[in-house]
Amino acid sequence: MSTINVDNINEYTSGNGVEIPGHILQVVSATDTTAASYTLANTNIKAGSLEVSITPKATSSKVFLMASIALGGTSRYNYLNFYRDSTQLGVSDASSGSRMDIFLPANTGEFTDIQYQALTTNMTYLDSPSSTSAITYSVYIGRHWSSDTITYNRPENDTDAGYISRCRSVITAIEVGG
Repeated sequence: MSTINVDNINEYTSGNGVEIPGHILQVVSATDTTAASYTLANTNIKAGSLEVSITPKATSSKVFLMASIALGGTSRYNYLNFYRDSTQLGVSDASSGSRMDIFLPANTGEFTDIQYQALTTNMTYLDSPSSTSAITYSVYIGRHWSSDTITYNRPENDTDAGYISRCRSVITAIEVGG
């Protein structure tokens, strides 16, 4: 078995980079503090200004997406999805698609204070964009059916009371060498 020991690895041709499969090539992240309220019925909408742009260094790269989204409200039948530019990611051939369903507890029983809280939902996705062009990833909030309101980065009850807090949401894209 041979061993190579080096202190530096430099790219041979300027601008091509050094790509090692399985290693992180770049990380980009964005935080959104936009507070919004969306009334949705069987549709989806971009979550505030939650998006990040990345230009993969190689077509063989994968992009690992992570997001932490703060939501309020007391409804069910909501979902979240990542988008690559205008393409919804993670959709399967099942009739309902493959969306990340979220459930916000009803304002009853042990959750009587839920109207004053926003809950954080985390999601991940591994994308294979096969591109070296700039890509924008974003998060969309959707609702399966009937009209209801979901709040983003704030609780349902958005007063200026000291016990009400605004939130933030974060999206991160990590390019991994292929």
